[in-house]
Amino acid sequence: MQQLYTSDLTASQWQGIEKLICVKRKSIWPLQHIIEAIFYVTKNGIVWRDLPEGFPTWQTVYWYFRKWAKDDTWLLIANELTVLHRTKVDKKPLPRVAIIDSQSVKNSATATKQIGFDGGKLIKGRKRFLIVDTMGRCTSGQCS
Repeated sequence: MQQLYTSDLTASQWQGIEKLICVKRKSIWPLQHIIEAIFYVTKNGIVWRDLPEGFPTWQTVYWYFRKWAKDDTWLLIANELTVLHRTKVDKKPLPRVAIIDSQSVKNSATATKQIGFDGGKLIKGRKRFLIVDTMGRCTSGQCS
């Protein structure tokens, strides 16, 4: 029996995203175990090689993670979950209003990229922007 972790999916959570994952490769591991391993790594901030026993090998998990990152499966899952959550709380599936904010961040002393200057805050560095809907969910597809 596999040990339970807080990053594991419930049966209903798995049913919600299972239909969004397209895999043509046969694997000895169920896709749910691979997803849960990816969630374990991202939730706990560990390196791939430190996956505990009971999960698929780190190379397998990493291969799927990269594949789904390249073909936008993660973005598809995030968008689908956002639509489901918005309809669950009686909002329209797609946001109609967005909130834009920015933040000025100082560069490190070793930064090699060209930097700018925020005259309002008197900071040399970078300015980053974020667009969210009224529920605080990222709408730009670039949130992490």
